Amino acid sequence: MWHSTIKSMVLIILVGFPQMSGANAVDKYMIACEKGDMYGCYQAGVVYWTGEGARKDREAARSLLEIACDGGVSDACVALRTFNTEENGAGNIGTEVPPPKHKKSRYKGHIDGKLYGDIDNDGKLEIIAWKKFASVDLGDYYQLLVIDDDGSLLWKGPKEKDESNPYVFSYLDTGLSLPVLLADIDNDGYMELLALEPQSDVRPTYYRKLRWRGTYFEPLLSNALILSSTDSNRFVWKTTSKSYATWISKLAPYRDSLVKADVTQYNKDESVRMGVALIKFDREGAIVSRWIKPITSPMHIAPAAHKTMGLVHGLDPHGDGFLSIRRKPNKTEIGRLYNGDKVEILGRSGKWYKIKDPRTGRIGWSYGKWIRIDY
Repeated sequence: MWHSTIKSMVLIILVGFPQMSGANAVDKYMIACEKGDMYGCYQAGVVYWTGEGARKDREAARSLLEIACDGGVSDACVALRTFNTEENGAGNIGTEVPPPKHKKSRYKGHIDGKLYGDIDNDGKLEIIAWKKFASVDLGDYYQLLVIDDDGSLLWKGPKEKDESNPYVFSYLDTGLSLPVLLADIDNDGYMELLALEPQSDVRPTYYRKLRWRGTYFEPLLSNALILSSTDSNRFVWKTTSKSYATWISKLAPYRDSLVKADVTQYNKDESVRMGVALIKFDREGAIVSRWIKPITSPMHIAPAAHKTMGLVHGLDPHGDGFLSIRRKPNKTEIGRLYNGDKVEILGRSGKWYKIKDPRTGRIGWSYGKWIRIDY
């Protein structure tokens, strides 16, 4: 019944706009969608939305994204929210904008992380910050803030414990989703905020993108930076269902217009290669300016790769500089970890992780704030 309903809906969508040639990239997605593959409907919707692989058709895009969202594809629901925001303009964006009389009051609350950038092109740096507003069993949720160069609050995102909301960030057992870069990634004069999308397996890393529009953030389509098939020094923004590819898995500010990028290559023999490059963004994606570390020889993924791993990070080198391993939470110290150490995550109790230090085999508990989940 569901299959026949989907087939009928897809046929309705196809009526009224030109059919493309068999070589068109959208054809296989439409065929999969007609067979009841909700991810195929999502992919087809994205193609008609962006025009990358077919002629743009917003009505077809909306219908396909709605089908996929109703069919349980969370990415399609996020894309549909962004699509509707584009259609309706800024007025329906679910964010909190402080009243004008409060605009110049200095923000005095705490923040948990921040990025700097001249978002209004006045030669001064504003702050894009995030602060924790809720903790649950699975982790923490963060609110997004925009703070002017004079310290006043320009904009704040909603406080919703909803991972599908493009304005809400989180650090959960299911993955890390916090801002990593603020830059004009498409040379259009507007700054974009990029954040990792959570993931739990070996596949291209998706980035959430928000564009600053002067008074609010506009959500854009989330996608991945995939190595071009024709240029070994170019990465292009793509939406893909493939696992075997070469993609940018981590971004960090560097200097001037350069960005430091970790590159991951996953091959069909289930081997992984890693590299590090300095990149520059342009309208299509990014071009490699220089390889700091060329892609290495393959590293095979053993079955143990399904273990949940963590990376110790964020420790203040001018403070204690170490993270204690304790027999139990808040109990006797039995070992120490340092920035860059990798650990196996065995369990969790509140904000504490039960970990195993692969170097010593020691098992204990460490405070989770300083451990980033790296599946």
